[in-house]
Amino acid sequence: MGNVMAKNVSDQIKDRKRKKFEKELTSELSNWGSTNLRTTLEASFSATDKTPTANELVKMLSSSKFGGESFLLQAPILFHHAVSQFNVVWNGELKENVKHWDFRVNCSTGWLGTALNCFYVEKSLAKHLKQLDLSTLKPMPELSPYLLLDAETQSYGLLAYVANKASIHGSLMDGVFDFLNIEHWEIAEMPWETGHYPEWRPSANYSTGPLEYVSTMICIVATTEELLERLPERDRHSVSEHIRNLKSGKQTKVRGHDKRTPIRTPIRKTGLTDHVVYIVKDKENLVRYIGEGKRDRPRHVNSGASHNWKINEYFFKVGPMKIEIVADGLTKSESLAIEKLLIQNNSHLDLWNVKEYEPFFDDQSKFITPKKLS
Repeated sequence: MGNVMAKNVSDQIKDRKRKKFEKELTSELSNWGSTNLRTTLEASFSATDKTPTANELVKMLSSSKFGGESFLLQAPILFHHAVSQFNVVWNGELKENVKHWDFRVNCSTGWLGTALNCFYVEKSLAKHLKQLDLSTLKPMPELSPYLLLDAETQSYGLLAYVANKASIHGSLMDGVFDFLNIEHWEIAEMPWETGHYPEWRPSANYSTGPLEYVSTMICIVATTEELLERLPERDRHSVSEHIRNLKSGKQTKVRGHDKRTPIRTPIRKTGLTDHVVYIVKDKENLVRYIGEGKRDRPRHVNSGASHNWKINEYFFKVGPMKIEIVADGLTKSESLAIEKLLIQNNSHLDLWNVKEYEPFFDDQSKFITPKKLS
C-alpha cells in the first residue's frame, strides 16, 4: 500500500513539473511573435511535409523531458528521420555472415531529444540498395500510418515506427539494448551513459534543461509482404471454439484463440521463387537495359521481337546483346524491387527503361488477396 501511495505522489510531482515546463516553454514561444515563430518553425522543419504548431512543438519537447508519447510520433518527421538516419549508417554493402536480415543501429541526438535507431534490411534487397530516397516512396495510410511503399511498383518499401509509442528514460535503456541483443560498443555516443543529454536553448533566457527520455525507432526495409507481416498495429480478433470440416471429410475441434486480423489488400503473388533480374549490355559493355521476370524472360532480348523497340533496333542493326543475370531464385516482389533499385542506381546512364522505348502495362490483374496470416 505504501509503494502505491509513494508512486502516486511521485506521479503527481512529475505531472506538476511537466505542466510547469510546458507553461514556461509556451510563454517563451509566445514572446517571439507569431511571424517570427512561424518562420522559425518552418525553417526547423523545412525537410518535412508538415510544420508542427507551437502547441505540438511543446508536446514534442515535453515528451523528451518527462516521457510519454514519443516526439517522433508527435512530430511530422518520422519518415524523414528514418530515411536520413538510415542513409547515415548504410554504406550500400551487406555485412558479412548475414543470413536473412542485415541489422544496423545508431544513436542520434538533436534539439528535440535522443533516438536509438534500429534498421533491419531484407538480405535480398540489401545487396542492391545504395540509399533510400524519400521522394520515390508513397505513404500507405489505408494500410498503416507507418508504412511507405515504392510509388511505382509497390513491391518494397519501409516501415518506420517507435517501439511502444513512448519515450524511455535513459537509466532504463540497458533493458532496451538487452531486448534488441545489441552490444553497447556498436554505438560510439550514448548520452544516457555519458550524462550529456541534449537540451534546447532557443534564447539566452531559456533552456529546456536535459532531455533525458529516449525514443527507440524501428525501421524495416523489405519487400511488401515482409512489411505487411510486421505492421505494429495489426489488430487481433477472437476466434470462438468451433468444428472445422476437413477436405478428407473428417472433422476436428478448434479451440478458441486470438488471431491477427488478415490484411485484405491486394499484393503481388509471390509464392514461387522462379524470377530473375537481369541487365543487358551493348558491345561496348555499357548497361542499356535492366529487366525482371521469370527465368525465360531474358530470351526476348535477342529475339528481334522484344517489347522494347530500342533493343530490337540494336539487335537488327548491330547484333546480339550481352545478358547478365544479376539475381535469381526470387519471388515476384523481390525481382520487381531489385529491378527498381538497380534502375535507380544506374539512373545516370542512358537506360532504355523509359516510356519512349517500351509500353507500360497495367499490372492490376496480377494482384491477389493474400492468404490469411496467423
